[in-house]
Amino acid sequence: PAETKAAETVKTYGEHYVGEKGEQVEIAFLENSDDALILIKGVNHEYDNKVIRTTIYDLGEKGKDFWFKYKGADYNLFLLRNDYYGYGAELHLPDYNDGPIHMSFKDKDVLPKHILTQYKQQK
Repeated sequence: PAETKAAETVKTYGEHYVGEKGEQVEIAFLENSDDALILIKGVNHEYDNKVIRTTIYDLGEKGKDFWFKYKGADYNLFLLRNDYYGYGAELHLPDYNDGPIHMSFKDKDVLPKHILTQYKQQK
């Protein structure tokens, strides 16, 4: 019998980060997975209002990296860093001339299920 793949689900709470110029990153964490969906908004880039599936690399106390495949190579899209000033974050968009976008944690006011739905619809 063919295995039926269980439908993917997201954890109840996500995370919302904002940049200095209103850029936004919303993260939905997938259940039973090291993957997360990242919704990017407010950037002059092809990824504006797009959801990117990433794999989380946990760096322990240092923070987390969110990687995905870009043009066949591993690419670190979003970096979370614990430092003395709290939780710092950087969005690194491929082929983005303005360099990394510095962001900070805003809240958990995210709708992970909506992000998952958008991801499925844009495929």
